[in-house]
Amino acid sequence: MTARPNEPPSPRPFESVPIRKRSLIRTLWDPSREEDARGALETQLAKHGVESVSPDSVQVLLKGFGITGGEAREMLIEVWGEALKNLIFNDGKIDDAENTYLTSLRLALDLRTRKWRKYAPRL
Repeated sequence: MTARPNEPPSPRPFESVPIRKRSLIRTLWDPSREEDARGALETQLAKHGVESVSPDSVQVLLKGFGITGGEAREMLIEVWGEALKNLIFNDGKIDDAENTYLTSLRLALDLRTRKWRKYAPRL
């Protein structure tokens, strides 16, 4: 995505994360690969922005790593919280562009219900 003239670039609170190769034994012992799934999602967001993900694409990505249901929901809440922390850390506040980014991210991660907000105090 390119910014329009006079429009600041979209915030990018994530960095690319290398995905580790796992041994066959490790894969059989622990088929759920939460750390790798989170890294893949954060890398997608870092490289291509929030516009590159949708609730369906996120679920497909996580399912490919064995992350589904409540485990996926918890991870998505943590990813959103990490974005919030990273954006606040930059300058101690959330500006309009960052607020727009956080709202877009929340919707892209399908965190539409009030249920996710109970985790906000932990962020």
